Amino acid sequence: MRQAYVSILAASTLLAITLGACGKKADPAAADATSPPTTGGSQIAGDAGATIDDAAAGATDAGSGAEEVDDETAHRQKVLERLAALEVEGFQRMRGQVQGGFVTLQHATKTPNAKGNTLIIEVTAGFCDGCKQEDKAALEARKDQILAQYGELHAKNPALVFDIAELELLPERTAIATYVRSFIDDGETRAAMHGLEATFIDSMASVRLFAYPQSPFPQTAAEHDEAVSRKEIEDAMKALFAGISPVLWSQAKAE
Repeated sequence: MRQAYVSILAASTLLAITLGACGKKADPAAADATSPPTTGGSQIAGDAGATIDDAAAGATDAGSGAEEVDDETAHRQKVLERLAALEVEGFQRMRGQVQGGFVTLQHATKTPNAKGNTLIIEVTAGFCDGCKQEDKAALEARKDQILAQYGELHAKNPALVFDIAELELLPERTAIATYVRSFIDDGETRAAMHGLEATFIDSMASVRLFAYPQSPFPQTAAEHDEAVSRKEIEDAMKALFAGISPVLWSQAKAE
């Protein structure tokens, strides 16, 4: 019997959300992808480098404007480097890399849940001047396109759980999240998929998060559903977002 465990959503879904919200083309040179963990696979699409405010370029004092831009660019680079090295309580930092104006992170929860399973959360964060978040309705309009990315096996599964919802990561910081859970056993192929992705974008920064269970391959639908709950995934995502937010949204220039 063939087994396939897709533990998180397709990265192209989230890239589409980000590009649709920002209305900007991605820089191919800035793209990056993480290596799939042993218990599941995912990729994180890279964000373009930080956009320089056009007002700076048109400043009367060109020399002073250039210095301000350089100062802000250096500050942002230091923020990303701090995020790459950041330790968040309750999590084990597995990866932190700055490249092309964004940072990619991978953290795992330290404490197993009641079933003995932990969670992996992957993050891509960067600066995004003037960007706007896509709303829930716009994402729901592309539901069929998103489902197609899961593959026909999961997309046509009658037991598929697929939900697009707002997720308050912190007060006044609400993301658009997509939750998916699917288990199939047709006698020839056993396949499972479980994960949550969320996007938060404001006029300064963009954060994309992927969360999925780190657990053995489930042998039954009940085992799959009970391995990790949606609330546990959401709570872990909120905790990590709370840990990185004070650094990413730091307004004070580094000394």
